[in-house]
Amino acid sequence: MNSEAAEAGRGKSGLIKAAMEKMAQNGLPISRRKAAKAVNAVFDLMKRALRRGEVVELPVGKVSILSTPAKRKGRRIQKFRNIQDKAVAYRPVQLPKKMIRFRPDKKLIERAPFSPPPPRPLSAATVRKAEEVEQLFHDFTGRDVDIVEFKSLMEAADRNLDWLLARLRQLKKEEYTFKDDPYKLVATVRQRYWVRPLPESRPKPAKKSAVKTTQSQPQKKVKQGKLQKSLPPVPVQPKSPQPPAIRKPADGAPAPGPRRPATATPTITPPLPLPTAETHTVPVPPPPFEPAVEPPLHLPPAPPAPSHQEVEIRQRVRDLMDSKDDLTPAQFDLLVDTTNGNLDVLLGRLEVLCQQAQEHKWGFQKVSRLCEEIRGLARGRYR
Repeated sequence: MNSEAAEAGRGKSGLIKAAMEKMAQNGLPISRRKAAKAVNAVFDLMKRALRRGEVVELPVGKVSILSTPAKRKGRRIQKFRNIQDKAVAYRPVQLPKKMIRFRPDKKLIERAPFSPPPPRPLSAATVRKAEEVEQLFHDFTGRDVDIVEFKSLMEAADRNLDWLLARLRQLKKEEYTFKDDPYKLVATVRQRYWVRPLPESRPKPAKKSAVKTTQSQPQKKVKQGKLQKSLPPVPVQPKSPQPPAIRKPADGAPAPGPRRPATATPTITPPLPLPTAETHTVPVPPPPFEPAVEPPLHLPPAPPAPSHQEVEIRQRVRDLMDSKDDLTPAQFDLLVDTTNGNLDVLLGRLEVLCQQAQEHKWGFQKVSRLCEEIRGLARGRYR
């Protein structure tokens, strides 16, 4: 059926025509609609099998489904072109998460006998180097080189013709001879592994002629000294105006009218002369010596003395905690916050706690626990 489909046409339409011809040959002709329905049913079964992860066997091979690689992106920007107005648009495209893999049947692959490709032609430089290797071999051994010995020499030089030629030239300079044993030449070439030709130096590009022109070079700004900056700018004397040339009127043209009187040229004051070494300078006396006065030291203000209530509160806390250490500023602020900054209320509640501690003989280990007891007095816990 596949060959018939190939003859009828490609794609699904070819399969439909092949199915109609096959049924007509068997004596059961069917319409095109029924043949298309049968072909669609076959494709539907193949699609369901691939979704289930099964391998679909075909006369030409096998079809299976695989997951996409992990590094492959699931979305990309694809280029679209309108076939009518040739407008180009870029849209995001969601790539499928599965791929279909087709493996053809190896039995259907026919390998026709073919001749190997012809070898690539050698360059003129390679031919010249090979001829020089043959000549050097003839000088060492007194006979021509054969293909086996040439391959052995190439293997000894790591299959590099340039290295082989450099080593043979070095042996020629050292006046070696290998007339008795040509294979000794191969061993000697292998031992001279460090002999390699120098890299060919590439010709340097010609330098561009540097033609210096006055237009390309920018004018350097001259730094003005302190003396030149302090002097006023020197005005430039303009050139004396020349009277305009009087043109003769053409034939028949009216005579020119009276000219306007020339304005008086402004007077230019000469520039001030620059001071030189010859000019007399008046010595200026140095300023009188004044001793340096040290600035007054600004010391920080002394902390205010604690009030009577603060002293009483610190004493009550020491009695309750059975400790000789004084409260830190942070701990004292924590106690004051329990009564919203009212020291009288805080002192009264501490006196109540001192009385209860003496009756029941207990104390406090932490300031945080003492703050909780003070807040408990505010809620009416102790009456």
